[in-house]
Amino acid sequence: MKKIEITKACAPLSEYARKAKKDTIGVMKKGKPIAAVVPVLNADAETVSLSTSGKFLAIIERSRSRY
Repeated sequence: MKKIEITKACAPLSEYARKAKKDTIGVMKKGKPIAAVVPVLNADAETVSLSTSGKFLAIIERSRSRY
């Protein structure tokens, strides 16, 4: 994973998105991760949205624990 401090991230988002095709870019604030630009391969918008939804992941976890 490549890392960049938020205070030094001055390029357009499109540039970071192009770079993220090869490797995840971690956005850091004082050395701590606050966001990431990640490649999305073989997934649609709904899959990406659900996989990052805390509420949805909690529902899945409850379902797994009941099983």
